[in-house]
Amino acid sequence: MRIDVDAARRLPGVIGAFSLADLPELRGALPPPVVPAVFVKPYRQSALADGRVRFVGEPVVAVVATDPYLAT
Repeated sequence: MRIDVDAARRLPGVIGAFSLADLPELRGALPPPVVPAVFVKPYRQSALADGRVRFVGEPVVAVVATDPYLAT
């Protein structure tokens, strides 16, 4: 999977748009969520989707913009 952020980067007011390919240090950067009374096999979660989106709301890209409405 490749995410094309070039169009977003060209928008006025967008400072940067980044996928996991742009920020490889975010791969495996987060611990798993803690759910009381549920055993979860230890793993490290990427801060951005890595090849496949696994749940609703999983971040795919990070956008930095001068206005929050431009980043959506």
